[in-house]
Amino acid sequence: MLYRWSRFGVPVLVGSLWLSGCGGGSESASSAEIRNSQGVVISGSVIDGPVIDATIEVVSADGVVVAQAVGDATASFHVLVPPNTAYPVRLRARDGIDLVTDRAPDFRLETIVADRAQAVAHLTPLSTFTSRIAACADKRVDAKHVDKVWELVLGELGMGYDAEQLGHPGTAAIGAPNFAELALASEALGEVVRRT
Repeated sequence: MLYRWSRFGVPVLVGSLWLSGCGGGSESASSAEIRNSQGVVISGSVIDGPVIDATIEVVSADGVVVAQAVGDATASFHVLVPPNTAYPVRLRARDGIDLVTDRAPDFRLETIVADRAQAVAHLTPLSTFTSRIAACADKRVDAKHVDKVWELVLGELGMGYDAEQLGHPGTAAIGAPNFAELALASEALGEVVRRT
C-alpha cells in the first residue's frame, strides 16, 4: 500500500485534531438514547509501542466514566461495559509504560465503539484519530459513521498498514501475523503527531 501524502494534508489534520477544541464528549442527544441492555466485555490491546499496565476507562456517550480496568504485562485488557450504558462509548488509556520508549505514552490513546455487539477494540494512534474525527461529526455517531471514518484514516494515515491482508487494526485479533505491522504503523503515526 502506498502512502498518500498530500502537501499540507497530514500536518493540517494532525494539528487541527490535537490543537482544536473538538475532542469528544459532546454527542448529540439522539446518540445517548442508544443503550446496551446487558453488560458487554470488550477486550483489546494498547499499542503505540505496546503499552503495559495502562488504565482503560470506558466513557459513555453522555460523558460519564462507567467502568475501568488495568491492562496487563502483555498490553492487553478486558473491561466490562455495564448494562444501560449510552453508546457510542470511548475507551481511553491513561498512564502505563510504552515498552519502546520505557516511559508513559506522549498522548492519550483512545478508540470509539458505536456497535453494542463489538467485543474487541484496540487503542492505537490510528484508533485515536478515528475517535477524534468521529467526535467532530455534526450528526449522531453510529457504527456506519465510524466505519467511514476508519476508511478515511486508513486511506490517508495508515502508514502502510494493510487492513485487507492483516485484518482491521481496531477490531481484528492481534497475533504473530499482524502485531509487528500494527506496532510499526502505530509508532510511525505517533511519531508524526509528536513531531507536528
